[in-house]
Amino acid sequence: MSKTIFFLPGTMCDQRLWSRVWPLLKDDYQPIHIPIPEAKHMNNMLKTIIEKLPKENVNLVGFSLGGYIASALAANYSERMRRLMIIANSPGSLPESEIEVRKKSLNWLNKHDYQGIPLSKIKTYLHTENQDNQNIIKTITAMDLSLGKTTLINQLSNTTLRDDLSEQFSIIDVPILFCIGEEDNLVNRSTLRAITSKNTNRQFFEVKKAGHMLPLEQPEKLAEIINHWI
Repeated sequence: MSKTIFFLPGTMCDQRLWSRVWPLLKDDYQPIHIPIPEAKHMNNMLKTIIEKLPKENVNLVGFSLGGYIASALAANYSERMRRLMIIANSPGSLPESEIEVRKKSLNWLNKHDYQGIPLSKIKTYLHTENQDNQNIIKTITAMDLSLGKTTLINQLSNTTLRDDLSEQFSIIDVPILFCIGEEDNLVNRSTLRAITSKNTNRQFFEVKKAGHMLPLEQPEKLAEIINHWI
């Protein structure tokens, strides 16, 4: 299983998130997509996912929400993990400002039809140089429309309140790599630097010309990092 890699996507993302990365991985690597399950509590999500994973030696990659879920899996099942890569996230809780935004979004969604993610919001997730990249925009739009309103409500409702796992990460004996885009404004860099500065088993990479949607914006660089990581 050392060359099998399990991938967890982010909020309103599916396997298409990795569509530009997987073809660039080494031929003998086996990537496997694990969708975020619909569940009424984060603990239920973790239980559903861990039951799908091997009993040990798991190479786990998580993006955004999937990065936090991967962090929680490592914190609770470290004996099952071989390596952990967290993309565009940290193991911390969400800031109060983001929690309030999500509460307002849920209130709006419960009263209105959902027409899909606005273009203006997509652009906030992208590096300045990628904000007019139609291939990336179409992929994000398509994933969002495929998953739909029910999935969005479920994910916002059940993944907003998150435990801060930073202290637990100080004692997890698993190699952990954090990878974020240089213009990702959703990730707390100070948390990542604190986690990685005193532990040689922790690494932190910042990728140029990428925002939050790193797998779609810089697939070549991300594939290079994954190939080296394994």
